[in-house]
Amino acid sequence: VGVALAVTGGVKLLAGRARPYVGKERPHDFALARGLRGSEWRSFPSGHTTVGFATAAAVTATVSAHAPGARWPLGVGLYGAGALMGWSRIHDDRHWASDVVGGAGIGTVTGLAVARWH
Repeated sequence: VGVALAVTGGVKLLAGRARPYVGKERPHDFALARGLRGSEWRSFPSGHTTVGFATAAAVTATVSAHAPGARWPLGVGLYGAGALMGWSRIHDDRHWASDVVGGAGIGTVTGLAVARWH
């Protein structure tokens, strides 16, 4: 989760994407390093979704190495929780759908990488 948040934090600061509540008509509003100016410019990627998917990936990979039969039930539950977290961020006008997809990708890749490395 820490590695995933470090990556996400860096991307947020550099991407400088406007959040939906700043303006619904501005889904493509990115500006290099604008995320340094405040949280309203740190939409991409979703940090909450990153955490949910990093947790799902790392826990599922680690548990399935010791109990392969638990992989699918655990994975469905944990990844489903991560997806619901992402949906809630879209619903609350905190993120665009592409922010959630980006966060899910970063979380999954970093979660799997750390579980494999560990």
